[in-house]
Amino acid sequence: IYKTVLLGVVSACAGLLLSAVNAVTAPVIADNALKQVQSTLENFFPNGEFTDVTDKYKTDETELIDGVYEAKDEGYVFTLHNTGYSSDGFKFAIAFDNDGNIVGYEGLSNSETAGKGDKLFKDDYANQVIGLTSTDSVPIISGATVTSDAIKEAAKEALKSAGLNPDDYATANAGKKEEDVTKDADIVVVGAGGAGMTAAIVAANEG
Repeated sequence: IYKTVLLGVVSACAGLLLSAVNAVTAPVIADNALKQVQSTLENFFPNGEFTDVTDKYKTDETELIDGVYEAKDEGYVFTLHNTGYSSDGFKFAIAFDNDGNIVGYEGLSNSETAGKGDKLFKDDYANQVIGLTSTDSVPIISGATVTSDAIKEAAKEALKSAGLNPDDYATANAGKKEEDVTKDADIVVVGAGGAGMTAAIVAANEG
């Protein structure tokens, strides 16, 4: 009986000690995580006052979310990961203001194919994404569909976590019907091979 009681006391003390250690270290860990992404957060909200709110938004169903940071009275930044064409995966950050508009996008790391998938993590693509609203379409990079879809999947998870509707951010050109165009011409040359180019030159010389 004595050993059982002693074991119970030791276990209770260990539990209390572990709780105390966790209470001390948890804020430190959160603060260190915040410092690691501080420069990225400040790129999106230069004068922001940031709080790590990852625990509030990350659940077992949000496995693509790495971190969530609140910019007081301004919006939220999500750091995300997924796997595209390269099995090494990629990481990026996306920011929303309090109206649901995308105000920031930045690639953090990737091993995608140069000139194709890696375009999704460069400034040109970021400039296409920043400023999108819930009625705009998310751009897809030709030749990098796998990585584009992977980014879309991760962003969709962030949107749902933030209480926004991912379906509002439609795929670029989805459901868009091109208008027919009618033009008048005296002659039409089809093809740009040897015969086609010769025909075009002769037609041009004949006026």
